[in-house]
Amino acid sequence: MATYSSIDDIRHAAEENGGLLQTSLGELRESLDFKRLGSRVLTQIADALTAEGLGYFPESVLNNNNPSPRYGDEVRVFVKNSPAGELIGAILSPTKKRG
Repeated sequence: MATYSSIDDIRHAAEENGGLLQTSLGELRESLDFKRLGSRVLTQIADALTAEGLGYFPESVLNNNNPSPRYGDEVRVFVKNSPAGELIGAILSPTKKRG
């Protein structure tokens, strides 16, 4: 398991991996120096990823209503403005084409 010292490290790892990174909720938590998981921590992780230009899925893992967040829960983090990120964003939030 990789260790990241910051959200910026996570972004760089995702960029080096083609715009997509598989990580865990625990690794995300540790990158922000939190000791426990809870709804406030989940919100802060989600906000930090968004501020860094990153998206994530499944969204339910970082949802502050997640009833039982676990250290090992898998999260895919993607760089929003990368080719992979644009494709993932289109899949996660499809819109109808109007014409």
